[in-house]
Amino acid sequence: MTIRYKIEKPIEQVYPYLSDMQKFMEVHPVIYKVDHLSGQEYLFYETLKVLFIPVSFSYKVSLTKTVENKQVVIYSRVQPGVYLDLIFDIEQDGTGTHVRETIKIKALPGIKQLFTSIIRKAHLRFFENLKAIK
Repeated sequence: MTIRYKIEKPIEQVYPYLSDMQKFMEVHPVIYKVDHLSGQEYLFYETLKVLFIPVSFSYKVSLTKTVENKQVVIYSRVQPGVYLDLIFDIEQDGTGTHVRETIKIKALPGIKQLFTSIIRKAHLRFFENLKAIK
């Protein structure tokens, strides 16, 4: 799944919110805590609503690649059998920034469909929050 966003902010303001996991958490609608484990390894804490029931869990995240002001790649094993890659390709466009987010989910079909729906909604809110930063 690929989603494209246009943010009316300079790339130097957008890039840190994709590459710094503490800043990433600040605008993410379901991540409420990030622990830095070591190097590029982090522990994310999330609360999701599944059928209106809050479900909290944590999972390890690896910031596997960053190219300043160009690309950020995040890999995680969200749950046993559920793997998630987030690839953010970033480019300046005048005074704004275009972000193309490629989301790759590896899971059984029913679980993949559920995670795709949850992630799509959460990341649309994530980018709306990012557009609102000062």
